[in-house]
Amino acid sequence: MRIDLSPWNEPAALVDAIYTARREDRRDLLPQLEALLEHEEPIVREEALALIATKWGVPILKEKVRDMLEHDADVGVRSRAAIGVAALSQRAEWLTDADYLACTVRDSTVPLDVRRACFEALTRLAGRPRLVELDDIDEAGISRLLGQIRARQEEGKP
Repeated sequence: MRIDLSPWNEPAALVDAIYTARREDRRDLLPQLEALLEHEEPIVREEALALIATKWGVPILKEKVRDMLEHDADVGVRSRAAIGVAALSQRAEWLTDADYLACTVRDSTVPLDVRRACFEALTRLAGRPRLVELDDIDEAGISRLLGQIRARQEEGKP
């Protein structure tokens, strides 16, 4: 089946095409999906990011995902990028990535939804992924997660 990821298509059609690529595991479409990370519509960027980073775990795009977390204009895209950072993190990078995410959680200039997503990304790195509310986030929780990530890395557990 032909999947049309042409960037000039309507956003709804692109999202449908991204879902089809996901269902069919069409990794051959990675270059077209990567190009959609620059699309003008946030929903298109977010869905392409979710497939590439979270579902497929394409590690060569980690710096792009970090850039999206820091600079994308849309809070939803930035939040998805936070989860992408955790999804793309390799064992040797867990602590570095956890420190990066923790700094973002602590940064009061970052939108609250992005900070919450970074905290959720930390729970993923700790091996205990969960959804959190804003009032679940505090310094003790961040420190606890960093300790769990450190212990997990030292133990060598996946």
